[in-house]
Amino acid sequence: MKAVLEAAKLPRHFSPHAPRHTFATLALDAGKSVYYVSKMLGHKDINLTAGTYTRNVDANQAGALDSLDPAGLSAL
Repeated sequence: MKAVLEAAKLPRHFSPHAPRHTFATLALDAGKSVYYVSKMLGHKDINLTAGTYTRNVDANQAGALDSLDPAGLSAL
């Protein structure tokens, strides 16, 4: 792990879980489902993923439901 961190020019104090946390956080921020992230991390229980990684997810994402509204329907 130390060699990988040195090659990537990252601090040597990073734990092996740091890249996992980064992946999960970035994936959720990009709108990937908690189910998808949970499976990628190998978690057996989606609640573990949700409880650990959704603390930083913005619950008030403006326009988050826009994709559920078919085009033109909002003009009615």
